[in-house]
Amino acid sequence: MGDQASRPGARTGQMRVDASSGDGLRARHLPTVYVFGNEYLAMDSFAHDIAALLRDSASFVHLASPDGLLDAPEGTLTILDVVAGINEPLLITDIAQLKARNIMTMHDFDVGYFLNLLAALGMAKDIRIIGIPQHGDAAAIAEKVRPWIKESD
Repeated sequence: MGDQASRPGARTGQMRVDASSGDGLRARHLPTVYVFGNEYLAMDSFAHDIAALLRDSASFVHLASPDGLLDAPEGTLTILDVVAGINEPLLITDIAQLKARNIMTMHDFDVGYFLNLLAALGMAKDIRIIGIPQHGDAAAIAEKVRPWIKESD
């Protein structure tokens, strides 16, 4: 299952107090975003860096394995993950856009394959994948994806 409790700062269903309205304090719900990647591998950790920059915009759940999505509540799931071969962030709303790979090892059992498998089994979830490059200007990329995160609320 997912390792959301093993990652410091992992949280779900977070509320923030908004005092900017001028008419008193008001709690606002933050959207939940599921973050994938291995924080110990440079080529796979960038999503964690972007999530840290956006912590005021969403409640981030860090998952080491896609099977953690099985425990996700109903509704649209928003996922943040690195995508090899892109230079700019992109928003994927149709899992048919994901290229399913041939699995060679269990390490290759990635999010795209898992979501395609769920669809084939009739267990598909409504998803939005925010794909980011493997590296780049983290602050600039975070600002490009911030509107997509706000849309998922």
